[in-house]
Amino acid sequence: MCVTHVRQVATCAVTAHPLGARETGAHWTGKPGKGGAVAGTSGTVRKGLEVLRVLGDAPQGATAAEVTESTGFPFSTAYRLLATLVSSDFVEYDDATKRYHLGLRVFGLGHRVAS
Repeated sequence: MCVTHVRQVATCAVTAHPLGARETGAHWTGKPGKGGAVAGTSGTVRKGLEVLRVLGDAPQGATAAEVTESTGFPFSTAYRLLATLVSSDFVEYDDATKRYHLGLRVFGLGHRVAS
């Protein structure tokens, strides 16, 4: 059965479908898909989360080129993901330093998890 606690979602995701298993108890096979990703997951979301992880590991922030290097994504992909995350306030961009930082929305989510 899928664990519903937010901090254990990653454990749940490999054994049960993260969106319906809690209510139905239906298990998900978690078979590998294209590029080693788990079938039934969104590659775009996974890439966006990887960008957030890179920025979270960089207290001084990161340039688009550094995000590209850390993720291995093409520059155009990294830039597009960063632009989307900036437009939704998950990431902030500093014009003076040309660096991206985690935004207030990420901290808000973290605060909710910690509460």
